[in-house]
Amino acid sequence: LGIFAREASAKDAGLIAGDFNASAEQDCADPKAASGPGPTEAYFKRVMWMSKTVHTDARKLGLNEDSAAASFVEYMTAPFGAVQDGGWAFAYDEATVGSTSAYGHLVDHMAISDPSKLALTSVERLLTCCSRKPGETNASTTQPLGFTDHHAVKATFATAGLFTEPGWFSGGPPPLQGD
Repeated sequence: LGIFAREASAKDAGLIAGDFNASAEQDCADPKAASGPGPTEAYFKRVMWMSKTVHTDARKLGLNEDSAAASFVEYMTAPFGAVQDGGWAFAYDEATVGSTSAYGHLVDHMAISDPSKLALTSVERLLTCCSRKPGETNASTTQPLGFTDHHAVKATFATAGLFTEPGWFSGGPPPLQGD
């Protein structure tokens, strides 16, 4: 985001897409309104907190399980704050596309710098993996396990807002360098 803010001109639009490895809807919600831990905190407590190395590091920092989990969630969800603080917007949410992780959460996101230049016209989740349930293996299910633990997301954007020189994009000569 910093490179885009520094290098982009007013005519540019940016798109960042990828695995954020966290869920904005459930991990970044108001903790007082939450009905339990979000998926990132639950993962930390179920998996990461079991590690002796994590216990050792937490002890060195004076953290108990809850404060270590809170630090982990803050670290994992920092990209959501950076996107919003930078004035960018997410192209879709979990209500729109469903979960993209085999574990049942939206973790694959697209953020755009200017929705007036990149207007989302369609989005769909492409099923490229199967849900994994605790204890499930290839032999215990008739569903084929996909080649990844993520579903792909296909998004289409209208880009007309990027073209501010109608003579050029409608067939006229290209703009001169430096314009």
